[in-house]
Amino acid sequence: MTKFFAGGGKMIKICLILPNIKIKKAFEHFVRPLYIDNFSYTMVIEKQGKFRFEQVKKIVNQGVDAFIIWNRAYRELSQLYPHIPIFFFHPSAVDLLQYIKYYKNKKIGVIGSTELYYDWKNLSHATSIPSINFYPISDMEKTVQIENCIQKAMTDKIDILLGDQDVFHYSRQFPIPLKLVEAGCSTIWQYVCRAVMFFKLNKGCGDCHSEINMKYENRENRSQHQTVQYTIDDIIGDCLPMLDIKRQASIYAKTDSTILITGESGTGKEMLAQAIHQLSPRKHAPFFAINCSALSESLIESELFGYADGTFTGGIKGGKKGIFEAITGGTLFLDEIG
Repeated sequence: MTKFFAGGGKMIKICLILPNIKIKKAFEHFVRPLYIDNFSYTMVIEKQGKFRFEQVKKIVNQGVDAFIIWNRAYRELSQLYPHIPIFFFHPSAVDLLQYIKYYKNKKIGVIGSTELYYDWKNLSHATSIPSINFYPISDMEKTVQIENCIQKAMTDKIDILLGDQDVFHYSRQFPIPLKLVEAGCSTIWQYVCRAVMFFKLNKGCGDCHSEINMKYENRENRSQHQTVQYTIDDIIGDCLPMLDIKRQASIYAKTDSTILITGESGTGKEMLAQAIHQLSPRKHAPFFAINCSALSESLIESELFGYADGTFTGGIKGGKKGIFEAITGGTLFLDEIG
């Protein structure tokens, strides 16, 4: 176990599940000059696409706060340990660029998530990079979408197709050359930082034998858990659409109805949610934001609804209150639900 520690606060323990020993050695070399306060990690290496669950079980018994994994085994992990967050990492646009450089004189096709597609577009606007045919997929677990994209790539007479593990799995039944794109060290490190930030923001790291402990014991503590920073006056803009948004926010804040806020990443959805909370009769009650994309389906369920004592191995003795119960009378902001 590698540790990054500087005293103060509790150690955040992460289990990295990596595809091969080559990436493990590269990552060890990559992180040597890097530093995160109060953080340690253990690495598990797959063998032929699988890893030993006994090894993972031993790590869990020793204490782990989150998994960072690159393949679909996260489903099995989430069923075994629904109380432990799982961060599922994918190759980035920069990782993709490293592979594309090897096929300069080829007609290249890429099958990837819509997130990767937009990252690639942003990168292509910022620098001069080779032209490729990109086939974005909204849900990488939809077999039909992947197969349709492969068929389209074949119709477009692509010389080489690039994709992650999901694409690689389904492409083997088609007569088209495919190269597996793996996440690089910098991408893995970004997910490590996200996991650490998740715990630091939510103050969720318990002792070495407990899972995320949001510590909702009383309303006073909960109201201090996340500080509401923004009011409607902090939202800058005097154009007609922005003024209309502020007007609607003021109206909806007086109701007890659920409110759906949509918008691109970085447009200030949580800022608007906090402003609505401040305008509502609930302003003196807790406000809590949770990033749903950072949690597995089973973990979201246990966090929102809680669980009784003995529901699963590793749970808190005596059970745990869910967020819904803990912030009764307040506002819950569910971020990244799409």
